[in-house]
Amino acid sequence: MAAARHDRRTAHEGDDADDTARIELRVRIEVPRDCEGDLQDGVESKLVRPSTVDRLVEFEVHELRPRLNDLSVDATAQFRTAASPEALRAELEELVGVTPALPEDGSR
Repeated sequence: MAAARHDRRTAHEGDDADDTARIELRVRIEVPRDCEGDLQDGVESKLVRPSTVDRLVEFEVHELRPRLNDLSVDATAQFRTAASPEALRAELEELVGVTPALPEDGSR
C-alpha cells in the first residue's frame, strides 16, 4: 500500500519561529468504523486530543488494516508542541486506541 500524506496546516508558515518544536512520532491508531467523517477525520480526531499538542502539522499513513470494528492505521505524525517528545508520547499512550512506537521501534 502506498503511503498517503495528509497535511492540515492551520497556521501560517511563519509560525515555525515560535517557541514550539516540531516532533515526529510513529503511531498506531485504531479508528472506529462508525466514526464521523472519513479516515483522515478519524485519525486527526485522536491525534489532536492531547493537551500538549498545539497543532497537528501532518500525518502519513504507512499501513491500513481493516478489522471487525475498526481500522488499524500505522502512521507517522508531525506535531507542533512546547512539550518534550517523552511528554507527548506519554499523553498519546493514555488515549484509547492510540499506541505510539518507542524510539527503538522503527518498524511500527
